[in-house]
Amino acid sequence: MGNIDYSGELKSIKGRGSSTWGDFDKKPYSIELQNEANLLGMGTAQKWILLANAYDPSHMRNKISYDFADELGLKYSPDSQWVDLYLNGEYAGLYLLCERNEVHEERVAIPEEGSFLLSVEREARLQENDRQYILTNAGLALRTHYADADVDLAGKIQSVENAILSEEGIDSITGKSWTELIDVESWAHKYLMEEFFANTDGGVLSQFYYLDGSDLSGKIYAGPVWDFDASQGAEVSWQIPATDAFYANRALVREGGEITWFYSLYQKEAFLEKVKQIYETEFLPLLQRLFAERIGIYAAAINESAQMDALRWNTGKDFTTEVESLITFLTARERFLSELWLGEKTYHLVSIYPGDVLHHLYCPVEHGQLLMPLPQLTNTEHQTFLGWYYVDTDLPFDSTVPITEDIEIYAKWEDSQQKRVGQIVKLMPLAIIACMGVCVLCADIRRSRKGG
Repeated sequence: MGNIDYSGELKSIKGRGSSTWGDFDKKPYSIELQNEANLLGMGTAQKWILLANAYDPSHMRNKISYDFADELGLKYSPDSQWVDLYLNGEYAGLYLLCERNEVHEERVAIPEEGSFLLSVEREARLQENDRQYILTNAGLALRTHYADADVDLAGKIQSVENAILSEEGIDSITGKSWTELIDVESWAHKYLMEEFFANTDGGVLSQFYYLDGSDLSGKIYAGPVWDFDASQGAEVSWQIPATDAFYANRALVREGGEITWFYSLYQKEAFLEKVKQIYETEFLPLLQRLFAERIGIYAAAINESAQMDALRWNTGKDFTTEVESLITFLTARERFLSELWLGEKTYHLVSIYPGDVLHHLYCPVEHGQLLMPLPQLTNTEHQTFLGWYYVDTDLPFDSTVPITEDIEIYAKWEDSQQKRVGQIVKLMPLAIIACMGVCVLCADIRRSRKGG
């Protein structure tokens, strides 16, 4: 018989998330208790998150990331515990009960005075949900979770962006360098979390940053981490799966999408050296513990619940197979990044642009080696995939030629006949109006000539 942590009314329960909520029957929830409570030893608070982990049949990707970030020293990383959820007496599946990223003495414990907590999100979603946000000159939308009204929020963020995106690393307005404006240690830790664990949204979604009003340096910190269910090789429709690729270090994540600050930081030698140093001395020892102990402990703890969840939601996924797949991906990821950052081999960057159907892929390939096999993309209702082509020559990409320099590849698409017909139909009203205008003009000209 277990202990009761809380027995009482909920002030509210509502759906949360965007992709998960729309793509799956199993829904994530945000709950607010009527009174604060210490749930499962995670601290006393009123607001909690129930993550469905619907993208993640292993149910471990978020938990692994949150716990790893905490051990790495990334402040305010959310605590989480697995729960079997019952709603109105009916089994709803295996969920991850999490702390919410909010300014609170048990969460992001920064003072209200002189502080703020922001997250990078998609502007369209923020507008749709009527969220308060600021927009940078480069087009990044940052949701305001909390901000002291006396803080020049937009000015501070813009100064950081100016310095990061500047080739010299200096904000031309204030004259401050990127190292003066951000806490380099936390940003390097955060980059490593996004990069190593292959977060498909790395740099552009659910990316938290905060200013601690009690910190006299005035620097902006990266963190806490959030939303890693679509990471670590999880099957998602918008990403070409690859262990040997960049995820946070991407110039653009998608066609017409947002830039990433991490990409520009990666180009700065001091930041990259800090990343390599932390990876070798802090990250790798934690990885060995994760592989040797932690994943096995996690899997044993939720084995039966994960199997029940698969039956409840008819996923057709075998838990043991999913765990093995996760381990295989992370092991390959460690091998690739260790060779890239700690080895002495020469690499070239292959930039892969699939169009607007998938995220861009940036793959460092060892000199003289072949690029990984690229997929035959699926035709859509309106477009036919013609193959992969070189950007500079517009010739078909030859996968048998070793990579000896940086190259760019794109997916060539051809509009289907149905789309072309649709475009013609859509333009017909404008053509008719234009013809009518020409006819009227001609009639006026004839009348004027007769009048003359």
